[in-house]
Amino acid sequence: MNMQTTTPAGLALKISRIFNAPREQVFDAWLQPEALKQWFGPGDSQVTDVQMDPVAGGAYRFEIHGGGDCVDKDAEVHIPTGKFLEISRPEKLAFTWAFEGGEMPETTVTVTFTEVEEGTRIDLLQEGFLDPVIQGHHDQGWNGCLSNLETYLS
Repeated sequence: MNMQTTTPAGLALKISRIFNAPREQVFDAWLQPEALKQWFGPGDSQVTDVQMDPVAGGAYRFEIHGGGDCVDKDAEVHIPTGKFLEISRPEKLAFTWAFEGGEMPETTVTVTFTEVEEGTRIDLLQEGFLDPVIQGHHDQGWNGCLSNLETYLS
């Protein structure tokens, strides 16, 4: 379920998905560099480098090769960077999100992990978009990432 909304801080993107896997496993896939290299990035893009300090206030940086349908269609390498705002295992992750060398303003991403009968529901909320086109690219990007996460977890 995807929903695009407007908040006082700009545009927001909401995505919900259910994964047939235990909540701890789904949560941990977001914070383990070797796991992230297996699933993060849309389509057939590939994460070649993951640097992260998974604590509140810690920084992260990924190098994603390919996935041109996201953010910058002309870029061969996308480098998301940010800081972790909250890590509450296995319920919630919150972090800032921007692209190295990009012109997109920093946004905030909150991911909650809820146990459901089928396994784990992820609710992803990204807030602070100023441009609906960039918001749409992120909608495509996150859905591609989550499809890859589903494959990784199965």
